[in-house]
Amino acid sequence: MIAETLEVLLALQEVDLARDHNAEVTAALDNGDAQRALVDDLRAHAEATSKGHYDAEKEALDAELEVKSVEDKRKQFSDKMGSGRIRNPKELADLEAEVNALTRQADKLQDKTLALIDQVEQAKAAMEQARHDLQEAKAKLALIAASYARESERLAREREELDGKRALLVVQVPAELLRRYEQLRERKAGLAVVRVTGDNCPGCSVNIPKDLMRTLSKAAGVTTCDSCGRIFVAPVQQVADSIV
Repeated sequence: MIAETLEVLLALQEVDLARDHNAEVTAALDNGDAQRALVDDLRAHAEATSKGHYDAEKEALDAELEVKSVEDKRKQFSDKMGSGRIRNPKELADLEAEVNALTRQADKLQDKTLALIDQVEQAKAAMEQARHDLQEAKAKLALIAASYARESERLAREREELDGKRALLVVQVPAELLRRYEQLRERKAGLAVVRVTGDNCPGCSVNIPKDLMRTLSKAAGVTTCDSCGRIFVAPVQQVADSIV
């Protein structure tokens, strides 16, 4: 009977709409690409800050060694001055001048070293923050990846179940009606079949003429909306009466 066939067609549409929704949800899943790119950027930043910290430490160490070298040199000249072996006034004056110059140089190097130590601390803080940000981003990526795998598997199972239901339904619909349904679905955003529940088409809201309503009630053939072309299915009670 046509009424039963149309009920099957309506059930087929419900399955197809569910399949459409499944495809949309699947396509919208976050596969982690954006987070993965962020992790790559943060990894590069962490590597850069680590190198910055290493370079700052090396520069500070070099400065400390230079201070020690100047201090050692100044001590040598000071010890030479205080040894009592130098009696020439000019030579003593030259040694004193050299000690004073080395003292000034050592003071400047000490200031430079202190500034470099501050830079080392700043570089260390930047490195630690970068590593922390990287670890957090990697942890978030792991969560996204796990969620993606879990949801992908669930949706795949759902899709397989829907495909099985669809296969059982399509064989119950005549080929010409199935072709017409598929064409309508493509043109009408997936909604090709509508159950009439009042005086207006549920698909486009246009009033259904009385003669068309009478034709629908007789269930003598496929009835469609004069406005949108969607296939009508009779109200539930009417279908039940016609089957009885």
